[in-house]
Amino acid sequence: MGFFFFFFLIPAQTNDSQYKDILLSEENIFTISNSKSWKRIINFDDENLAIERDKLYLSSQNDLDAKTELELTIKIYEDYLENKSDEICRFPARAFFVSHTFSDFPKFTAERCDDYLEWSQDNSIESISLMYVTGYLQNPASFFGHTLLKFNSSDQSRETDLLDSALNYGAETGNDPAVPYVFKGLTGLYFASLTQERFFRLSAEYQEFQMRDIYEYRLNLSEYQKNLILGFSFEMIEKKYIYYFLSDNCAYRMNLILGLALGEDPMPNLPWAAPIDLLIGLNNSGAVSEISYHPSQTTKVISAISDLDNNEKKQFRNTFKDFDKNYNVLSDKTKYAVLENLNYLKLKNFKEGNQEELERIDEKRKAILLSLDDAEEFERKTIMNQGYPHEINYPTLIRYSSKKISDKDLIHSFRLRGANFEVLDKDKTRNGNSEFMFLSPKVSIYDGKVLFEELTLFKVLSLNDRKVRIEGESLFSWGIEASRKNLSDKCYPCSVNLAKGTIGKSFFVNEKTSLFSLANFQLHQSRKESGNISMSLNLGMISYVGKSKYLIEYEKKEFESNNIFDDESLKISIKFDNSFNRDYGISLKKSSDYEVFQLDLNFYF
Repeated sequence: MGFFFFFFLIPAQTNDSQYKDILLSEENIFTISNSKSWKRIINFDDENLAIERDKLYLSSQNDLDAKTELELTIKIYEDYLENKSDEICRFPARAFFVSHTFSDFPKFTAERCDDYLEWSQDNSIESISLMYVTGYLQNPASFFGHTLLKFNSSDQSRETDLLDSALNYGAETGNDPAVPYVFKGLTGLYFASLTQERFFRLSAEYQEFQMRDIYEYRLNLSEYQKNLILGFSFEMIEKKYIYYFLSDNCAYRMNLILGLALGEDPMPNLPWAAPIDLLIGLNNSGAVSEISYHPSQTTKVISAISDLDNNEKKQFRNTFKDFDKNYNVLSDKTKYAVLENLNYLKLKNFKEGNQEELERIDEKRKAILLSLDDAEEFERKTIMNQGYPHEINYPTLIRYSSKKISDKDLIHSFRLRGANFEVLDKDKTRNGNSEFMFLSPKVSIYDGKVLFEELTLFKVLSLNDRKVRIEGESLFSWGIEASRKNLSDKCYPCSVNLAKGTIGKSFFVNEKTSLFSLANFQLHQSRKESGNISMSLNLGMISYVGKSKYLIEYEKKEFESNNIFDDESLKISIKFDNSFNRDYGISLKKSSDYEVFQLDLNFYF
């Protein structure tokens, strides 16, 4: 019996205390459990649970604290190392954190964690990229752009990154239309979750169906940082969150994951979370090693057509007029341009469910492809991007304005604008001149009084001034607006609630200049018997000169009832680009019976 105790129980006691020295430092445990990284891992924010799910915790939620949860995590990691339990496999981020923080522990390798190994593709993920999808003005959920993570595999058998996996975050909207989406998204009436998808599905959705460009920001991460992102994403996958359009969205979730690995959140701590804020912060952090460009189908068509000479462009246009044209007489460049345009039309008609037109397009695509069989090898031109999304003014704006209306007192105003953009803003990744503003307030001081002068609830304007016309596409300028603003400078101050719709046409002149013609219809409160309806016509030109952008606009406006508000004016606005965090603008408006001069000082952060 003594022999048995000596050779069996003594080794067992030694094994139980194998990691005793690691646990002895109560002060060390307390300090680490209060670290930002540990609390982020367990979703423990300001002594409250950010997510209340039983399976996320080892102790009871009623008396959970960060220190106890760390001690229990260390215990189950010891059990894993000693082949007693595989419970730590539910928490790979914790395992990576504990084995990295307590250096005496062996490194976590997850060799017995089948579900996690499948998630991490048997440890074949060599790097991680943040993907930025450009804004999409036809869907309010996408006005700000979109972010997701792509896990880049080291599998040499893959010829494309389309088979890589991606981590996406989105609301479960049930395809709600614009108005219900905005209301529910602002008030937290949607659930959302992180989901793992193959990148080719997301590429098809964004690049092809929605025709949006994608920019890939590949990250320079250590092995530990990469594993921490993978482990934390695995723990959070398919968990239900409350979705908020402005604050708990894709940018917010990607920021939490990236911030855990980087040690500091790349996105500034603001009341809203915008993809462009995340992108700029990540680029400024120095964590980006490479940026790649993935053009949309729209960009591919425009690039292919732009590469044609005048004679080839004429042949290209004639091809769409004559369906049975002999394609063998076309140059290779023209054939590929026609094929890209047909691919564009196929996607468009697929979305519209136009089966008859799809069959017609496929016949034409088949004829083009057959004509390429005997052609000499043709190398497609690489599509180069105009710039990168982060190369803009910082997205949050505070604007001071000084405005003088004829003989009225000087008006001092302050406007706050979040991560939106106006038509004179610099942004090389936008398709044409466009504008998007959301929940932007303006406060003014006039005649010794403080006025809540404006609130732009929602404003979208897309001039659609593309330099190349895609066959089969009707490009109209359009816009919608819901706001509270001054009815007319003639009766300042006279703010009213209004809704506005815009339709028109723009004309691309050259790389720096576009012309436009817009018709506007407004419904608004009546002031001084103005009536509730007004209409206006705008003719204008937008042009770049050096680093400055000019807007020259003629407007004729008529009201339903009281013609004292009817107006005809000419306005010139100039914005001078100084740097990423400041610029200024001036505007001069000459009306039939008054003048307006305004100076804007813009500060971005």
